[in-house]
Amino acid sequence: MVTAQQRREAAELLCERGLSIRCSCALVRVSRNAVGYVSRRPADMAVLAQINQVRKKHPCYGYRRTHAEMTNGEKGVLNHKRVHRIWRENGLQHPSRKKRKRGRKGNVPLQSAYANHVWTYDFVEDSTQDGRKLRFLTVVDEHTRRGLAVEVRRSFRSTDVLDVLERAFAQFGAPAYLRSDNGSEFIAYAVKMWLEKVEVATHYIDPASPWQNAFGESFNGTLRREFLNRELFASLPEARVLTESWLRYYNLERRHTSLGYRTPQDYFVLTAAVVRDSGALPPNTQDLPHGADPVMKENEAKRAVPPRSTVFGPAAALRSLPSVALSSGRAKATIATFHDSGQGRPK
Repeated sequence: MVTAQQRREAAELLCERGLSIRCSCALVRVSRNAVGYVSRRPADMAVLAQINQVRKKHPCYGYRRTHAEMTNGEKGVLNHKRVHRIWRENGLQHPSRKKRKRGRKGNVPLQSAYANHVWTYDFVEDSTQDGRKLRFLTVVDEHTRRGLAVEVRRSFRSTDVLDVLERAFAQFGAPAYLRSDNGSEFIAYAVKMWLEKVEVATHYIDPASPWQNAFGESFNGTLRREFLNRELFASLPEARVLTESWLRYYNLERRHTSLGYRTPQDYFVLTAAVVRDSGALPPNTQDLPHGADPVMKENEAKRAVPPRSTVFGPAAALRSLPSVALSSGRAKATIATFHDSGQGRPK
């Protein structure tokens, strides 16, 4: 397909080779008025410089999210169609990816309706420069898309997962439901028992059904595409520092298309203000467990979560228990004996 600009350039080339303007336009099938046309639209160099500045910082963005970054999400400042035209003229399109056919069995079960309704957590793996494995435990609020925690370790046990959950509950308040797959760290008896004590219901997805954990998989894909694939970690402390910095950027600066090009923190504040002004619960939240309050103030949403030491003693003492006792039906009797001995009581 030949564009009008290419036809004009071909006609000008024929004129330089000695043909008349009439013959040149007849050969390339373009009018003489079009050959002499001079554009009156303003120069695009300034807009192109802004686009390149955003692309340098966010090479994974397309033209829509680049336009949102250039205008800070405000409408009427710069037309997105102009950005798209400049984007195409300069060949800035990303290579098209071949879409895979994915079988979808139904809607995502237990969809979140307000902040702190449903959390999801999962693992992502990477490695340091020396080839040693890194594991990232991600915790996400499905309603506001906020990344609540990204913990980096060489390996995780059930007690390590509880450490991360305890800190997240203390900072953001406990959710009503916690979604995960059937990994060994998530179905461990110690994790189930503690979540039952703090009144957080678990929701495990079906085996081989990652589409049931759509928000967690989306966050993990963003983490992989925009952070892990662009960084080379020399050590575990460096990975922790860079991950903390990226998580802060993700929550406070990165704009989400599903949130109307708002950041997760802005969306959290906006929904809190809307619910607070209306004085009513959002739809489908009238019969929610735990007396959940969707007003979503940080201080009001926090529920008193007992420390793990009051449930099954210090973490070090829990790790000393036999793994067979924690994974069998005798775990309750073993931990009860451990408490009766006085070792599991908080000092």
